[in-house]
Amino acid sequence: QNGVFVEVNLPIPITARIPDLTPVGKNKAIEGDIDMNMQLKPGAVFDTIRYEIYIVDRTLNHSNTVTTSEIVINTQ
Repeated sequence: QNGVFVEVNLPIPITARIPDLTPVGKNKAIEGDIDMNMQLKPGAVFDTIRYEIYIVDRTLNHSNTVTTSEIVINTQ
């Protein structure tokens, strides 16, 4: 609002499943890109949004959190 991002707690979290990835070799870190298409519900009151994203693995470890760049919404 007014150039400042305001955290909004969604009533239903946005979740997605990633196929099982089993790293090989000595370094077990996995790095890559995830693309996801989403639709906003009509009546959004924001014109620009961004997301904070993290991954939870099979043993419930949380990855580092990343923040998306700003996403401008066409409100017309």
